[in-house]
Amino acid sequence: MTITARKRRPFAVALRNARIVTGLILLSFVTTHLLNLILGLHSIALIDQARPFLSGLWTGPIGSVFLEVTLSIHFLLAMEAIYNRKTLRMSANDMVQFLAGLAIIPLLVPHVIGIGATRQIMSDASYAVILKFFWQQDPIAGLRQVLLLGIIWVHGCLGLFMWLRSKTWAIRTLPWLYPLAVAIPVLALLGYVGAGRELLIAAKIAKDAQAQVQMESPTGTEKKAASGVDPVGPDTADAEANEQHLDPVLPLTPTQIVARSKLETSWVIRGAIGLAVLVLLLRAVRVLRRRKARIEVQYLNGPKLQSKTGPSLLDIARLNDLPHAHICNGRGRCGTCRVRVLEGADNLPEPMQLEQDTLERLGCGPDVRLACQLHPIGGAVTVERLLPADYVLERNSRKKTPQEAAQ
Repeated sequence: MTITARKRRPFAVALRNARIVTGLILLSFVTTHLLNLILGLHSIALIDQARPFLSGLWTGPIGSVFLEVTLSIHFLLAMEAIYNRKTLRMSANDMVQFLAGLAIIPLLVPHVIGIGATRQIMSDASYAVILKFFWQQDPIAGLRQVLLLGIIWVHGCLGLFMWLRSKTWAIRTLPWLYPLAVAIPVLALLGYVGAGRELLIAAKIAKDAQAQVQMESPTGTEKKAASGVDPVGPDTADAEANEQHLDPVLPLTPTQIVARSKLETSWVIRGAIGLAVLVLLLRAVRVLRRRKARIEVQYLNGPKLQSKTGPSLLDIARLNDLPHAHICNGRGRCGTCRVRVLEGADNLPEPMQLEQDTLERLGCGPDVRLACQLHPIGGAVTVERLLPADYVLERNSRKKTPQEAAQ
């Protein structure tokens, strides 16, 4: 088997690249929001001043539609990846990223649809209005927003770091990115709390001032009635006044717009959950219909492992607690899990394009394969690990190991 005989799947590589690009866009979305909230450590006014250059990029008609399309594409690509997984057994990092990815739709959809609803009700909702709603009117919605940003941040950072770990040019940047991955969400949470504290203090001052006025004027209620002010309270009166002075061509009232947005959110979330369940069921059917054979993997100067077809060579090693290098966590990018096939090459499928491109980039011979992409189809195979289990990418140009130099 030679390099030129390996199969190419450009469509699969395009899907993988699209998943990376859409993931980076969603990570940019949450990053701009977190950076905007950090300014709450100073004041809400500063948050609003910076909003057009940060979170405001996503609130316009073009930005919101772009975000909706990106989110839909990323979710569908994630479903495709889940359906095609050989096994659902995964590492702790992959499990956290997997569960966080499933939670993004139920948490992000209300925000995206809410942006559209807010834009219909008022032309430009400031952070002061939004934060007042979260802190005073619906604190649960505020907590949901904080949870949303945190989950997307964790999901995006895990994917970003796994991608960068396999890039030699990014090794120098990782020590700087790790602290930022922790500092940005922590500072954003402190900024959110600082903005809320500012709002609550202002509300208390206004309430105390109103109470003082009422104490000084015992007949305040009668005066309000005589002056034509609605006696049910200033909040209700302001709400009705705002609704009466809205754009007269608005086809729906604010109450109707909110109700419609909630209904749309409910249906989108149900659809996403239903699609995820359907994909898992279809994958289960595919796995059950596939005839499994017994395989035996003998490591040179190592143990002999037995398994059924399906898992990759790397998965078989990890399931049997056999240490194995895999910097990119089994995504076929770094090549650190590569092995030399000593016997049983006929029991192995030909590499696909992802594995082929990585092997060609590393200058490997035809008898070298990536353990994370190699799925034995039966029989016995003998392999040799080319890199130690604790191998890490060097900061400078990579030096070949003695085994590679002997190729």
